[in-house]
Amino acid sequence: MGNCPNWADNLDRMLAHGLSEIERAVEDRHHGFRTFGLSTIGDDGAPESRIVVLRKVLTADWVIRFHTDSRSDKVAEIAKDDRVSALLYDKDLRLQIRARGRAALRQKDDTARLAFAEAKPLGRVCYRIQPGPGSAIDEPDAYSHSNSGEAEGTATDPGWPNFCAVDLSLHEIEILYLAHEGHRRARFAKTSAGYAASWLAP
Repeated sequence: MGNCPNWADNLDRMLAHGLSEIERAVEDRHHGFRTFGLSTIGDDGAPESRIVVLRKVLTADWVIRFHTDSRSDKVAEIAKDDRVSALLYDKDLRLQIRARGRAALRQKDDTARLAFAEAKPLGRVCYRIQPGPGSAIDEPDAYSHSNSGEAEGTATDPGWPNFCAVDLSLHEIEILYLAHEGHRRARFAKTSAGYAASWLAP
């Protein structure tokens, strides 16, 4: 059906292309994958969704990372049930990636410490907010960000105790390429030997 890009007609190349675009989005803040939808399971068993920012990719391991405040609802939800799904979409690339996996909370360990130190100063300010994210407040501006006279990016930063890096270990990735030449859709499931792949009707 038409002339699709070389990678779109081969399962291995399609997966490699999808992962490479996720990787590219870590450095390219304008890439559509830079922010993505994350769904968790709420306390009532219903899905909860929000947008998070892609911060790191471990391509070979199918792991993607975002940062959040440890006081947020999503951290409590993940602590209770670590099953998650992610949705990435770039309209210019006409590429959608849906993924399912399990989330690991990285708090006050070496991974979190390095991630916090590497975060931009403006980003670290977010974790100093009082009261914590989702707290009920009386006025729309009834919150503050603690100022710090200490060295930012270290354990002396008041935002550090609230910082959490979250690693999503994906076990299923579904890629959809939208094209006038003919859509392409495939599913990839992680196995002990690598992955199993299959085409799907778009």
